[in-house]
Amino acid sequence: MAPKKAFVTLTVEDATEISNHLEKISLIFKNYAKNGGSPIEPKKIKDPNAPKRPTSSYILFCNEYRDKVKEAIPGIASQDIPKKLGEMWAAATPEEKKYYETKFLEKKVEYESQMEIYKSSKIASEIMKVSSPIALAIPDTLADINIPELTKIAPSKKKRAIAPASPVLTTVTPQATPAVDTSEQTQSKKKKKAKKAQ
Repeated sequence: MAPKKAFVTLTVEDATEISNHLEKISLIFKNYAKNGGSPIEPKKIKDPNAPKRPTSSYILFCNEYRDKVKEAIPGIASQDIPKKLGEMWAAATPEEKKYYETKFLEKKVEYESQMEIYKSSKIASEIMKVSSPIALAIPDTLADINIPELTKIAPSKKKRAIAPASPVLTTVTPQATPAVDTSEQTQSKKKKKAKKAQ
C-alpha cells in the first residue's frame, strides 16, 4: 500500500470550481435561515381577483383544432396530439396565423384595460388601509366639530386607564454548580424541583 500524501495540489480551475460550489451551498443555507427553515424561497401568492393573461395565438389555434385532430385520427395518443398541432401550426398560412394573432391582440387590449382597473382598485384599497391610522390620529379638538364625515372616523373621547406594571422581585442565591449527570431520572427530578421552586 502506497503512503498517503499529506497535501493535495489543485489547479486554478479546480479551486475556482470548488469555491463556486461552496458559494452556492452558502446561498442555500442563507435562504434557509432567511425563510425560517425553508431552503427554497416561498412563491408569491397570486391574487385570485387579478385578471388572467390572454392566451397566445398558438394556444388559441391549438384549442380550436385539438378536437378536430382527435376526430380525424381516432387512435392518436394524447402525447402525439401536441406534436400534430405543432406541425399544423408550422404549416399554417400567414393569413391563418394572422387571424389568431388578431384574436390574441383583442384579448390583450381587454386584459390591459382590466389590469388598469384592477391596479387602481388595489391602490385604493391600500390607501384605505394606510389612511385608517391617520384617521385615528385626529386630535380631540377636531372631533368636537359636528361634521358627519369626521365624527365617523374620529377617536372616541373615552380615555382608557392604564394600570401600572407591578414590580417583579427576584432574589439571587449563590449555589454550587452540580455535577453533570445525564441519566433520565436525575433530569426528571431536576425538572420537578424547578417546578416546585417557581
